[in-house]
Amino acid sequence: VDAGGAQAACEYGAKAFGCSSGENATNVNGRNWGEIAVVGNSAVFEVDGKTQFELDGAQIAECTMAGKNEVVFQFHNDDTVTEKDALVEMSFYVPPGNEMWAGNDVE
Repeated sequence: VDAGGAQAACEYGAKAFGCSSGENATNVNGRNWGEIAVVGNSAVFEVDGKTQFELDGAQIAECTMAGKNEVVFQFHNDDTVTEKDALVEMSFYVPPGNEMWAGNDVE
């Protein structure tokens, strides 16, 4: 989408749904900071108390602990789609002492 198309989509969203848009600083090396929580059947990623994105549990094929400080979501992969790029995995750092995502620490 070019800049004109993005602006038109923002204006439509404001009129049709009463929502606003804006720019958020994003860390382009694949790392962002925030909180992740399980809400109903979804995983919600928040930064400063605002939802940044939400993953429907139906999209997640597997969730595993990779080491004692990382949670990995693996997504269903449709290899029949002809597009080149697809999100197949997302990992989250779990700080030591986190109670929600506590793993079995072997010391």
